[in-house]
Amino acid sequence: KPMGKIEDLKGKKFGFLTVLAFAYRDKKHTYWLCKCNCGNTKVIRGSHLKEGNTISCGCYTKNRMAQINKANSTHGLSNTRLYRIYHGIIGRCLKPKTNGYKNYGNKGISICNEWLDDFQNFYYWAINNGYKEGLTIERIDLHRGYEPENCRWITLKQQARHTSRNKMITYRGKTHCVAEWAEILKINYNTLQSRLEKYGWSVKKSFTTPVSKH
Repeated sequence: KPMGKIEDLKGKKFGFLTVLAFAYRDKKHTYWLCKCNCGNTKVIRGSHLKEGNTISCGCYTKNRMAQINKANSTHGLSNTRLYRIYHGIIGRCLKPKTNGYKNYGNKGISICNEWLDDFQNFYYWAINNGYKEGLTIERIDLHRGYEPENCRWITLKQQARHTSRNKMITYRGKTHCVAEWAEILKINYNTLQSRLEKYGWSVKKSFTTPVSKH
């Protein structure tokens, strides 16, 4: 099939994948037949190969997670809140089916190998850097991943104000973020956020409707 202006990837290697042949193209993307080091073949989008989003047929992530789970099952801390936080980080960075992956792993946000390889490294960093019950982890630079130099512990209220998805709302001549309005109006933050985002209420309705006690 004529390649035209398509960049020929045949024979090139991306991670554990070697491109065998051009497969097809749609209106926006090209797709290539690739062979993984494990022996499996799979058709993969060209941009995913070139950008490093796909480096294997799926076996690498599967085997990697199996190794991590095995290593982290021996520390005796799997019932702690810190482990649940840690597990959540891994999920949104590495597991495509996890809620939140599209805003983290899919956008290149990763977890450093120091933490990924051993939960106890994350645990000791947390204990020695201000972790307390009720605090949540925050990345200082939202363009970088989860690593010791780029993370800190803050309150849920602070995180709500710092999030990249924070929304500024002007009402009756005053402008605040959702977390600040929740505090001013004495409405639970999650309730106010749901009214605005989940249910699509207007600002006036969201701000003035009494909260049910039930």
